[in-house]
Amino acid sequence: IMGTDVSCTGDCNGMLNLTITAGNAPFTYIWSNGDTLEDVLNVCTGTYFVTVTDSGGCAVIVTASIDVLNPDPIADFYADPEKTTVMNTSIDFYDLSIGDIAQWNWIFYAPDSSNTLGASNEQNPNFVYPSDTGTYPVYLEVITNGGCIDDTLKYIIIDGIYNIFVPNAFTPNGDDKNDLFFP
Repeated sequence: IMGTDVSCTGDCNGMLNLTITAGNAPFTYIWSNGDTLEDVLNVCTGTYFVTVTDSGGCAVIVTASIDVLNPDPIADFYADPEKTTVMNTSIDFYDLSIGDIAQWNWIFYAPDSSNTLGASNEQNPNFVYPSDTGTYPVYLEVITNGGCIDDTLKYIIIDGIYNIFVPNAFTPNGDDKNDLFFP
């Protein structure tokens, strides 16, 4: 049995191609998972047993093994700062993804997720948000050299600034200027 290994952990699309060099055709095949396809089986990683029977009734059990060539990546990042105000909307993003990452696809969304504010393919981008309050979704998709993909979604919070003036003196002299003491 010749095998093509599974490319990504979740793909389950490895192919086992069966080549018979002895016996009398036609052959019948019973795979250990119960599949009866003649010479190709879609498989996930693992060991498979195939009972091959020729037209004369001679049966043999053969073994095939499939391994994961490129484990799936794990997409992750952190933002600095993660929570800020309208006075500082420049955010640095740092990739923490695990795996043989070859490509980063960042998308920076508006608070309602209906509009894309920007995108980047840098590993560690900086993005300047509009000076408006809200909770902004940030999407990161990573792709390995082997083509395996993972993604994650996190949020940036931008709060408003609220100033309050509290006087330190007042003049209660009846001239309608600073007669009362309050913030």
